Amino acid sequence: SATGQYTYFVHSYYADCPQTIITAGVDYGVLIPSIVQQDNVVGMQFHPEKSATVGLKLLTDFKRMVQTYVDSRN
Repeated sequence: SATGQYTYFVHSYYADCPQTIITAGVDYGVLIPSIVQQDNVVGMQFHPEKSATVGLKLLTDFKRMVQTYVDSRN
């Protein structure tokens, strides 16, 4: 679980999307999606490369997801 972990944001806008596709978010009086996922599409609304250990883990997990998909197609 990533509860209580922090990521690096540098902007003041956010994606307005259905709550059903929000994987992670932050509450600033309104739910701001940090990660959204629908089927095999994943989007991150922050800078994982500037988010220290949390960002590296997310990028590593994303790489593993892509590799698993590629392997399943071969």
